[in-house]
Amino acid sequence: TTNRVNPTVESSNKALLDELCLWIDNNLKNEIGWAELVSESKLSLSEIQFLFSKHLKTTPMTYIRRRREESKKTWNREISECN
Repeated sequence: TTNRVNPTVESSNKALLDELCLWIDNNLKNEIGWAELVSESKLSLSEIQFLFSKHLKTTPMTYIRRRREESKKTWNREISECN
């Protein structure tokens, strides 16, 4: 038997991940932990971990940390341009 992925389910999962990543980006200044991710996405912890691993090749917490670092760099660059 072959293990086939339903394209509709796959597309839906990617859309859920995209929505969650957008929410993360909009909330980087707030505390974001597992409880917030589960509450916002309505997914289980293991489902969230799976989506990040499959589509982004990282963990949710590493993604959040990297996005915060990128956000700080952008913010610092904007501040220096104003001076």
